[in-house]
Order: sequence, then C-alpha cells, then structure tokens
Amino acid sequence: MPQQPSPPKKKPNNQYRFMKYTGMTFQMAITIFLSVFAGKKLDNYFDTPQPYLTAGMALLGVFLALFLVIRQLMSEKK
Repeated sequence: MPQQPSPPKKKPNNQYRFMKYTGMTFQMAITIFLSVFAGKKLDNYFDTPQPYLTAGMALLGVFLALFLVIRQLMSEKK
C-alpha cells in the first residue's frame, strides 16, 4: 500500500507571532510586578529602614522573567 505524503507544515503567521510575543511581555510584566509587590509587603512586615527586600525581590523577578522568556524561546526553536 503506497504511503500518502504528509501535509506540509504550516508556518506561523505574523498575527500568531505578535500574540505570542505580546503574551510574553505581559508575563514578564506580571512576574516583575508581583515580585515587587511581595518585596514591599515584606519590607512593611519586617519594618526595614531601607527598601532592601523590595529591591532584592525586584531583581529576583527580573531574573525569573528573563529565565521564563528564554526557556520559551529555546523550546520554540526545537
């Protein structure tokens, strides 16, 4: 029995790419916002003289957001 050719793979269109990267942007913004919010709450809870925990949590949020975006982009290439 002859094999039927597989249908050609579709390339994602520009609207799909736009929505995907827009989603990544919102994911980054929400991750950073939540980490800064948590840092402010921790600073208030521990009554720190300077916003050390806010700054630390903001940096952690930025690194986490970048990690998530890089992981998504790397899985896209495979």
